[in-house]
Amino acid sequence: MTNTTTPAPDPSTGARIGPNAITRVAEILAAVEGTRACDEIFAQAGLANYLTTPPSFMLPEHHVTALHAALHAKLGPPRARVILWLAGRRTGEYLLAHRIPRAAQTLLRLLLTPLNTRLLCALILRNGWTFAGSGQLRITHAGGTVISIAANPLAAGTDAPGCVYFAATFETLFAALAHPGAHVVEHACAARGAEACEFELRLPARVPWLNVSSLIQSAKQKEALLF
Repeated sequence: MTNTTTPAPDPSTGARIGPNAITRVAEILAAVEGTRACDEIFAQAGLANYLTTPPSFMLPEHHVTALHAALHAKLGPPRARVILWLAGRRTGEYLLAHRIPRAAQTLLRLLLTPLNTRLLCALILRNGWTFAGSGQLRITHAGGTVISIAANPLAAGTDAPGCVYFAATFETLFAALAHPGAHVVEHACAARGAEACEFELRLPARVPWLNVSSLIQSAKQKEALLF
């Protein structure tokens, strides 16, 4: 089964990406490398104003790619990857806290892992326009779940891609809502010649089924302790 969405950027403004791709990087960068390094990197990217007034709106895609380029140039790929991984995790945590309704989160956690994985993928696909920019998001489930982004803006025209940001965001969401042992690994990258950046969801070999009777029994036991 394959689902596909192709963003249609506004021709007057170009492709856009949500502000988390910048605000979470700023938070992690200042915490890990210090405010001076953060100021220098944002200034190099021409985005110093975002430090004084953090954006809360969709941003031009090239602002995000400029920040990633400045980050790699200043810190080097290994340290930049650490910053982007942590920023991706922070983005996932932000989405859980502010964007995904609590009721939906509870439902996903109660469902069987194969089903909640599919539903979470549908949610990611529906909101792909907020993070994929000009990229084309696709999710397949044949032989395992793979999230791919063709023309990924974080990998286009660079030998230091920022795909780890996406991998960390996806992993945080799947670990919180599908299975705590979920891992997301990029096994193909457009910056290294692949047709698209592909992120594979890896789950533990055996996933326990939801035991409704045990949940009910546990609830009754807790109720008895309270009363």
